[in-house]
Amino acid sequence: LFLPAAMQLKFIKSPVAAQEKLARVSAVCWSPNNRKLAVATSSRQVHVYDENLEQRDKFMTKASPQNGSKRYMVTGMAWSPDSTKLAIAQSDSIVFVYKLGLEFGEKKSICNKFPQSSPVTGVVWPTERSTDIVLSLAEGKICVGNTRNNKTQVLYAVDSYAISVCASPDGGSIASGHADGSIHRFTFDDGGGPSRSLLVNHSAVPQALAWGESIVAAGNDGSVTFYDADGQVMQTFDYSHNAGIRDFTAAAFSPSGESAIVAGYSKLHVYVFSVRRASWEETTVHEVPNMYTVPAVAWKRDGSRLAVATQCGAVDVYEACLRRVLYMSSAQGGGDSKPTFEFTYVSPSQVIVKRLKNGTRTVLRSHFGHEIDRINVYREQFVVAHTAETLLIGDLESCRLSEVPWNGSGSEKFLFDNANVCMVFNAGELSLVEYGHNELLGSARTEHVKPTLVSVRVGDTPGSNGQAVKVMAYLVDPQTIRVMDLVNGVSMASVQTDSHIDWLELNPRATKLLLRDKRQHLYVFDVASQTKHTLLSFCSYVQWVPDSDVVVAQSRDQLYVWYAIDSPDRTTTFQIKGDVEDIERVKGRTEVVVDEGMNTVSYTLDETLIEFHTALDKGDFSSAIAHLEALEITPETEAMWQTLSTHALRGGDLLVAERCYAALGDVCKARYVHTINEMAAKAKAEVGGSGYDHYTVRAKLAILAGRFKEAEAVYLQQGSTEDAMEMYQEMHRWDEALAVAESSRHPDTEQLKQGYFQWLLESGQFDKAAALQAKSGLIGEAIQLYLQGRLPAKAAQLALQNSQPPEVLEQIVMALSSSGLHDRAGDFHERMGRLDLALQSYRQGGAYRKAIELARKNYPQEVVALELEWAESLLQQKQMDAAANHFVEAGEYVRAIEASIAARQWSKAAQLVETQDQHTARPYLVRIAQHYASVRQFPLAEKYFVQAGAAQEVIAMYMSSGKWDDAHRVAQKHVQKHEINRQYVSQAQQLESQGRLRDAERLYLLVEEPDLAINMYKKARMYDHMIRLVRRYREDLLTDTHIHLAQELEREGRLRDAEKHFVEAKDWKTAVQMYRAKEKWDDALRVAKSHGGREGFSTVTTAWAMSVGGERGIEVLLANNLVEQAIDFANESSLFDRAFELARAHMKSKLPDVHFKHAMFLEDEGRFKEAEGEFINAKKPREAIEMYMHTEDWAAATRVAEQHDPKAVEGILLGQAKAAVVAKDFSTAEQRYQRARRPDLAVRMYLENNMAQRAAQILETVPRDQRVELEHEVRRYMQQTGADGAGAAAGSGPLGEAQQWERVGNFSRAIDAYLALHAGVVSNHDTLEEAWENAVRLSMEHVPDRLMQVVASVSGKLQQIGRHEAAAEMFLSVEKKAEAVEVFLSAGMVSRARELASGNPSLLARVDGASGGSRPAGMGGMGAVSAPAQGSGMYAQNSAPRPGGMPPAGGSSMDDAARMGDWNRCLREAEQLGEEGRQQYAILHASSLLQEGRAVEACSKFANYGVPSGADAAQVVSKCVQEALAETQDPHSLRQVRDCAEKGVERGDGGERMERLLWASHLSWIYTSFKGQAGAEAVAHRAVIALVRYCDLVPADRCFAQAGISARDNGEGGLAFKLLNRFLDIIDAIGDGPDRSFSLENADFEGTDVPFDFSLPAQPSMGEDEIEELRDWVLTESMNQNVDTSSGRFEASLKDPVTGSQRQACISSGWPLQIGGTIQCRHCSMKANRDSWNQIVKVTHVCPWCLKEENPVL
Repeated sequence: LFLPAAMQLKFIKSPVAAQEKLARVSAVCWSPNNRKLAVATSSRQVHVYDENLEQRDKFMTKASPQNGSKRYMVTGMAWSPDSTKLAIAQSDSIVFVYKLGLEFGEKKSICNKFPQSSPVTGVVWPTERSTDIVLSLAEGKICVGNTRNNKTQVLYAVDSYAISVCASPDGGSIASGHADGSIHRFTFDDGGGPSRSLLVNHSAVPQALAWGESIVAAGNDGSVTFYDADGQVMQTFDYSHNAGIRDFTAAAFSPSGESAIVAGYSKLHVYVFSVRRASWEETTVHEVPNMYTVPAVAWKRDGSRLAVATQCGAVDVYEACLRRVLYMSSAQGGGDSKPTFEFTYVSPSQVIVKRLKNGTRTVLRSHFGHEIDRINVYREQFVVAHTAETLLIGDLESCRLSEVPWNGSGSEKFLFDNANVCMVFNAGELSLVEYGHNELLGSARTEHVKPTLVSVRVGDTPGSNGQAVKVMAYLVDPQTIRVMDLVNGVSMASVQTDSHIDWLELNPRATKLLLRDKRQHLYVFDVASQTKHTLLSFCSYVQWVPDSDVVVAQSRDQLYVWYAIDSPDRTTTFQIKGDVEDIERVKGRTEVVVDEGMNTVSYTLDETLIEFHTALDKGDFSSAIAHLEALEITPETEAMWQTLSTHALRGGDLLVAERCYAALGDVCKARYVHTINEMAAKAKAEVGGSGYDHYTVRAKLAILAGRFKEAEAVYLQQGSTEDAMEMYQEMHRWDEALAVAESSRHPDTEQLKQGYFQWLLESGQFDKAAALQAKSGLIGEAIQLYLQGRLPAKAAQLALQNSQPPEVLEQIVMALSSSGLHDRAGDFHERMGRLDLALQSYRQGGAYRKAIELARKNYPQEVVALELEWAESLLQQKQMDAAANHFVEAGEYVRAIEASIAARQWSKAAQLVETQDQHTARPYLVRIAQHYASVRQFPLAEKYFVQAGAAQEVIAMYMSSGKWDDAHRVAQKHVQKHEINRQYVSQAQQLESQGRLRDAERLYLLVEEPDLAINMYKKARMYDHMIRLVRRYREDLLTDTHIHLAQELEREGRLRDAEKHFVEAKDWKTAVQMYRAKEKWDDALRVAKSHGGREGFSTVTTAWAMSVGGERGIEVLLANNLVEQAIDFANESSLFDRAFELARAHMKSKLPDVHFKHAMFLEDEGRFKEAEGEFINAKKPREAIEMYMHTEDWAAATRVAEQHDPKAVEGILLGQAKAAVVAKDFSTAEQRYQRARRPDLAVRMYLENNMAQRAAQILETVPRDQRVELEHEVRRYMQQTGADGAGAAAGSGPLGEAQQWERVGNFSRAIDAYLALHAGVVSNHDTLEEAWENAVRLSMEHVPDRLMQVVASVSGKLQQIGRHEAAAEMFLSVEKKAEAVEVFLSAGMVSRARELASGNPSLLARVDGASGGSRPAGMGGMGAVSAPAQGSGMYAQNSAPRPGGMPPAGGSSMDDAARMGDWNRCLREAEQLGEEGRQQYAILHASSLLQEGRAVEACSKFANYGVPSGADAAQVVSKCVQEALAETQDPHSLRQVRDCAEKGVERGDGGERMERLLWASHLSWIYTSFKGQAGAEAVAHRAVIALVRYCDLVPADRCFAQAGISARDNGEGGLAFKLLNRFLDIIDAIGDGPDRSFSLENADFEGTDVPFDFSLPAQPSMGEDEIEELRDWVLTESMNQNVDTSSGRFEASLKDPVTGSQRQACISSGWPLQIGGTIQCRHCSMKANRDSWNQIVKVTHVCPWCLKEENPVL
């Protein structure tokens, strides 16, 4: 779990090639911008390479001026942090700094040089220290060179040679290694200034020193040690015990510091830091043969590559990564999509994100060192990566990356609509991450995160406070917006609306907020003043013009533009016809794009007005005036002048404000501002300063702005009370003037009051005058003033508060009535006790509440009438809800229902309706239900529709809303089923036509019509949904559906989708074949690897290699780690040098195979001597021997055999003998046969060449087990040819044969003939005894090794004829006394036995025991062997067939006839034995024919005589049939073979194999009989296709060739391609390796009953020319795009592709029987498909199986 991932090193190329001598590359380094690689060679040249490792520059280094010698070397190099300079350290005591520039081709120059007092041994340029170069010197000093002043300063000195130097990753510290093993650390600034310390004393000279996550040091002691920054040992890897590891010479860390490379002798040790375990682990050791010592290594700054310098001048560049992932962006889709990004993990915390489209790279790195777990890319631009504790977010276009602390749930939602901010929503909280900043910008709790409901403004545009804008507006709830300042996290404003908000957006300066609610009302909210204005009552589109405060909105057919949003009432309008799509602002031109249906129209906005606001935002008032002065005065420009004046006043620029007011024609304000300017100038002249700080100027400005209190304060602070009072009096604000006078106790206060009262009366302001009198306590006068001013209500209020006389009250009542204030008059009447007048006044004034309260107390009978009047009044006032309540109080329920419905009080209306009868309630129920349906409160709508009896309305409601289940539920209760189905199918078809397929699907499924839904998705080409339904409802058709869709998608070119369906159908091999046909090998390999395992991957890779051929094919195999296949391919391509190279380097076990292939190649080339050597190297001397034998170079063959394979000498001798026979050199042939221990072949040679005499003479040299058969052959030959007739005559009679064999010198055969004589043949016992004695004599004289056997046999025979003495004498003649004693004892001749046993105690004991009555049942010892019992015919001794089909010697006449080869007589006489006996001799004859290679004749015997029972007989029949199928293509012969197989099946001993042989022979007969037969060609074609199922029984190459040719001729190109392709595979495999087919590709026939493992024929069945012709055809078709060469179903297979069960075959074609179209023979009951049956029967008029008369069936 805690093991770190292994760093993978993959060799890319060597930009600098190795030399054949020592040429040390002294330094390599990558530029920080990753664009350049610098290499310092042994010739003191520096080569500079680009990203693609192509050399782009080189230059010669310069010798030190102080030495001038060229005998120096480069000891180190370092790039500057900005990648523009290269520091080069030299052994001649100097460091040069070359200025190379960022781009190649820029002029080079030496910009700095730092001469030193001793050789410079190393150089580093610390990160973040652009002017400091750190040098290490041989004298032990560590110095820093400053590029600004070109001076060097000693940092510290050590009394030991400085051998290495390195810098920390942050550039703040350096470390140096010295020859005494010490490692020192120097820190430039640790808070208290520079510091230096001894870090550690290493165990060896730290020749390899580097600093990353830790400090690594290694040297010549065979160990690698990692230290922390304080010198504490973290880990040590000790290799001192490993003899293969020498000194460590170089080290480097990856940029993240989490991976390290330490270079040793021809090895690169890779270490990875495990963050979880806080330790280093060695992951791999990369061994590079012949690399030797490594002087330097350098890791590219993005971590993706490693450069390794070598001692022989080479620089090897490796790709370095932990793993690589191909990523398909979520923005992509489709069947043939490809990955868009590649993630290269160069360390656990650093990933390179590469865009595959253009190769751009972005480094994604965790600044906190956390391991990056997963990465996603959104919109192909924004990257999001997760670590355990942080979140990395970046913009790949601007390369702005952020890392913020994060502890999310894993289900975060990311929004990228803002160019500067990523919004992250997680668990109800919205967080903002600003690109390029490593902390959260802000967060807020909200559930509304749609882009249209959140607006964030972050940028450089200054806000109202002059600071950069960082503001967010979001929804707190659906009706409340909060505007938040993200800088300090405080709320700036809150906006509430009466309706839900559906869109909002801040302007660029975040001073204005546009918002639109669900009612399409558009508002603008001013954040500073917290005010909201309505812009439009209906708005379908609104947006800010980019980078401005101009608003564009659409309301129906009007386009509105607000150039000055501060003046919402000033707008510009355009008449438009379509809908606004977008606002485009490019190159000083702003256009509103409107879609008018067929085309789009652009409306150009006034750029000057827009630029005005830009200038205003920047505070550039002069530019703003310049823009406005160029425009005519229009309402829009007036608003803009007004805005500019406001900004100018706010900014204190009164001259601009004066200009604005002048432009607006506001003379008063212009003169007023002009006066202020003059006052400021005067104040400036009098008191100095700007003049605008004078109190009079400040007061005037406050007055101009309407801030009178501020102006008052300014005046009062300066003691100018009169000025303050005058200001208020000029404004006619007497109250404030009096307040100022009273507060300051001004002496003219009373006079001022009197003047004010008089002025009020004169100006008719009686209300203010009355208020002034009331305030003075003059109530009566105040009431009269109110009445005089026609304000009786205020008079009444004052009178009620203060008691007044009745006449005043009456006066007030009359005034109220005359003014129409009847309710107030009613109050006065009620107070005066005049209730009837009060009730009347209340009615006249519509004060029904007071009227009803009064009536309830005093006039109850009027209450109902008043309620009805009140309801009618409310109805007229459109207060429907209140009217409904009063109609209820008045008992008018129907009118109450109508009022409730009009008031949209539906629940109240529903309650009222339920009190009414059904007839009255129905129309109201429908209206209520319709309302609830419109607001999607479907349960209530259903309730009231059903109560109204409108079930169809419910169904329509649910269907229109997509609630099909609810509609179906209601329909089942209220509608008949057939009507439901009809309605649903009709609705589904309508939805289908509208493109609402998911809804249509639900309807189809509700009425149990899944097939209609499947077909719908098929027509819409939505195959995923189609498959989903097939899997659920038609699972039996799922595989066929997948294959069908895959084939269709393949034809359309949607290969990736086709692949998916092939794989789902478990037919991945067809997917591979599809990609192969399209030459998309990468995809083919991917599929094979995923689904076919190693074997499938290997097969496809090999096919790819074969397609490209040559060295490229080898590279393909090697690239996929298929070394063995690469070697085989090199062999097949005759690239033997390459094959040897690969085998020696990677797989030595394949060397013999390479040698063997090479030998065969050399043999074909006629280079036999070289071939011999390769055969020997391959440990196949037998092949070399056969090569020489083929060329009849017997001496060479013998030499090889004697040296390497002595057993093969016999074969060579036989080969020589055959050659001698051909040359008629029989003597030499006999010698070779004899040397090879094969005299039997010599005998047959002489017989075949009519030299029987010599054949008979050498019979004695033939081994006994072969001699009998050969003797019969010699005898039969002599009898047939009449050879040696005299001898035959002389030897006539029973002894003739033996005497004849004796005469020709075949003594062993003569002995057998003598022993074969018995009493049944020779009645004279003396003659018999003489003959048997001759056998013993011949054995003694000529065949002594048979003597004992012959003696025992003769002794037994003599005992049978009663000649015991002679029998005993036989044993005594060979000194077998014990056997002789047994003979006497068996004959009862005890005395003779005792006499013979005298002197032998054991024999005497045997005799005594026998004489005691215990006689043995048979003879003991050798003498106990008696002659075999004789029988007759096949049943003599052994009933099993003997070798060669011969019966045992000495049998019946049938046996003799068989031995003589007279099979006609044998079978004729066997008729007497009955059927069983005849069949036994028939199998003997068949076996004989089979040995002679006449399998067809053997089958004919079985066909004629039948097959005996027993497994042995079945085996013979099976062999006959199979060999006959390979032997003949003649229809007549094949019919006999077929009948033979049928008889074998009828016997039942042959099992399944015999049945398959029957079908193979039957189909072969069908094919050969009807091929080319008019009317039956189709059935012949189908038969030969079906015959492929039996390719293990008939010659496989011929079987596939015939089937393929037939398919080709019948226009089935795809099938022909598969069959002939398999034929060529078989041809290529013949003689190459195993003789079985299991190594062949079987993808085309997988899942069928076509055999996969079968024997390959020894030789092809077709000629070379025919094979090449078919090969050319297959190659041509494979390139033909119009031919479908992909794998499909093999139709002739009897194996059901779905169930896997075996189907019955048609007897006419061999194909599976069709359901519902079969014919059964009336005689044999076998079945056939109708079409195939008719084709044969029309031609032959017989059944193709039993050949009995039949007729076609229509």
